[in-house]
Amino acid sequence: MLSFKMLGALIIISTSSEIGRRWAKTVELPVQILTDLIFALQGLETEISYALNPLQQAARRVAAGAQTSAVAGCFNHFADSLSERYESSSKLWLTTVETVLAKYPLAEKDLQLIGRLGDQLGLTNRDDQVKHIRQVRIALEASLAQAKEQCERYQGLYRKIGVTIGLAVVLLTW
Repeated sequence: MLSFKMLGALIIISTSSEIGRRWAKTVELPVQILTDLIFALQGLETEISYALNPLQQAARRVAAGAQTSAVAGCFNHFADSLSERYESSSKLWLTTVETVLAKYPLAEKDLQLIGRLGDQLGLTNRDDQVKHIRQVRIALEASLAQAKEQCERYQGLYRKIGVTIGLAVVLLTW
């Protein structure tokens, strides 16, 4: 009888610990997306300034190099929109950010910052576009530092909460 109780307690604690670990992983997603977005913007900057590719082709190449599905989906959607619709690139970029990136756990200020990038894409000369991309990238790097700090703080907390809840359930049912 005691061995069944011990087995049940072990299952409860391990399950709640796993829930805590999975919950902690959700805090890591914004860090991964922001990191990938910064690298994608560096790639876009290179495509615009050195490769001299059209915006649609540059977006496709950036999407191909993206590490996360959020960033790849964002740039692929933008490239598709550029080929299918006859609207300004600024409006298409904003629509892309609202439809693709809004699904992911990014801060509202980050989404607004990324959306502002569309004000310059394809509408101004190459130097202005590169300058604006660089400004957005620098601002995203500051957001990334905040997201990393928050991630470190909350990951440990969520893991500990998972174990604590499991222990509490075991103690209450013992």
